[in-house]
Amino acid sequence: VKPISLTLSESAGIDRKCWPITRGIPLPEGVIRDPNVLRLSAADEIVSSQFRVLSRWPDGSIQWVLVDGQIDVGAHGTVRLCVRTAAEEIPSPDEPVETTETDEAVIVCTGPLRFTIRRDRVGLCESLQLGHRVDGSFAPDIDLSPDGVELWARIAEGASSGGTRRRIYGMGGICLARLAPDAWSVQIQESGPLRTVITCRAALELDAPMHHYAGYRPLQVIVRIHAYAGKPFLRILHTTVMSHDPRQVQVEALGLRWSLPEVKTLHCRYDAGAPTQLARGGAVHLAQVDDVTAHVETRGLSDSKTIDVERLDGWFTAEHTGDGLPWVLGVALRHMAEEGPKALQASVGPEGQAFLDALVYDHPDGKPLDLSRYAEEVAWHEGEGVWSDGTGTAKTSELFVLGIDANTVTAESCLRALLTQPPARIEPDHLANCAATGG
Repeated sequence: VKPISLTLSESAGIDRKCWPITRGIPLPEGVIRDPNVLRLSAADEIVSSQFRVLSRWPDGSIQWVLVDGQIDVGAHGTVRLCVRTAAEEIPSPDEPVETTETDEAVIVCTGPLRFTIRRDRVGLCESLQLGHRVDGSFAPDIDLSPDGVELWARIAEGASSGGTRRRIYGMGGICLARLAPDAWSVQIQESGPLRTVITCRAALELDAPMHHYAGYRPLQVIVRIHAYAGKPFLRILHTTVMSHDPRQVQVEALGLRWSLPEVKTLHCRYDAGAPTQLARGGAVHLAQVDDVTAHVETRGLSDSKTIDVERLDGWFTAEHTGDGLPWVLGVALRHMAEEGPKALQASVGPEGQAFLDALVYDHPDGKPLDLSRYAEEVAWHEGEGVWSDGTGTAKTSELFVLGIDANTVTAESCLRALLTQPPARIEPDHLANCAATGG
């Protein structure tokens, strides 16, 4: 088969060492049937890679294949890559992803990072540990999130404004995934030495004290976690699915909450301002309203301060430099400004319990998320009109979580790099030969 050329371009001005890339590659009909003969090369040298078949032509040959690699590319640099057939062995990565699967849990280790996803109960990214491998075994240094991630939503009751607008009233309150353990499932979607993907499915159940409202689950959540060889970060795709009539459910906020170790003070950093120190009872809230409007609110036990900025890059770090090993946990929301309203928040409770929140929907004025299919203003007095049920509508957000030793200064540059992924472009002639579009 003719070698397939790709061009990896770095435009953010960041030097990237062994940077993970994932790219779908089309293949002509009748050419390749076995993905094991494919290799990825850079500068005519075969590099660590993994391939997964996405679809096949009617004759059984591969139509699309997903390729993963880790490539060095300098700031504002360009690297020529090639996918071709070869008999040479694929070199193993220095720190391959290791996945351990049992009936109770799935444990993933990337080398510098290890985390656990429970199967026997709702437990997402429990024991998010920083460490290193010693003689092939992981040696943890610190547990960044012992209790893992809480999946939650805040919903409001339906309302009626009169006229020709018809509403069905629903419940309001906080919905939590841990209240619906029977709906929790964990599946290893992809498993390879360079990248592993774990898919978790959950239902968000209303925390209602009245027994006759037990089991009210208006939202479902799908979380896909991508772990990369030798990397201290995770890519997370968070999808919310409306499982009830959206006229009954008004979504005010959607979020993921990381539980951090107990601290006395927490140092927070973000792109639009100076570092902020949080004492117990304090919080920093970064809210991106739209693509040109953002608010940064700092709250203490007795006062608060808000500043307005035009745009947030979308990254936020919580840093602890007190007793014990210093650490940083960072979160980045991709396309935060374009997909707003979204928010990032760090807080320290009165007893020292710290949290880091990524709110994939949060409007500062309380405007609810509308997941109905189209507007409901139909003329009911002229007839039944058009049914506007939006059940099954989904919203997906992409975010990254990073854990590192606070003695390093790479947190900001790494989060910026994650938010500005270098594209890998395929030659147009090859796309035309495969009857594919894109590039």
